[in-house]
Amino acid sequence: MIYIRKRRTPISIKKASDNIKKDPASGYRAISLPGDTSKLRELFERMPKNEIRENLFKEQHGICAYCMRSINFDASGRIIRDTSTKIVATCRSMYDSVSTEFARLEKKKCLTSTFLQSKIDILEKELKNDNVAQPFIGVKLYRYKKKCDSLKRQHK
Repeated sequence: MIYIRKRRTPISIKKASDNIKKDPASGYRAISLPGDTSKLRELFERMPKNEIRENLFKEQHGICAYCMRSINFDASGRIIRDTSTKIVATCRSMYDSVSTEFARLEKKKCLTSTFLQSKIDILEKELKNDNVAQPFIGVKLYRYKKKCDSLKRQHK
């Protein structure tokens, strides 16, 4: 997983939320959770969802916070759901891919903590601003950091 730095809520989204909360006819003040989830859902339908999606897409660098796959949209701006995702298998595949990369680098005698740190810096730079990150970047970062720490302890 990657750390997702929350941004400030855009003013237009905040205003829409405040308007719903202030409107006595909305019934917002009477909501009692967890029982009134359908009423809360009804109020959420009044929010600018496309703008919320766009904001979350930027905030999460185009990566699903749950499975770390790329987020894709259809022509109407709705998220295309991938119900066939095999999260564990795909994360394991990336994990194995990085292990293979480490083996190749060790064979070439260029696997050092300095080299890995430069790769970590590149990946972390990808997570800055509004850049869209590569799928499973969290798995790759985890493996790189773990290996880098191990190499530092070995003074390599």
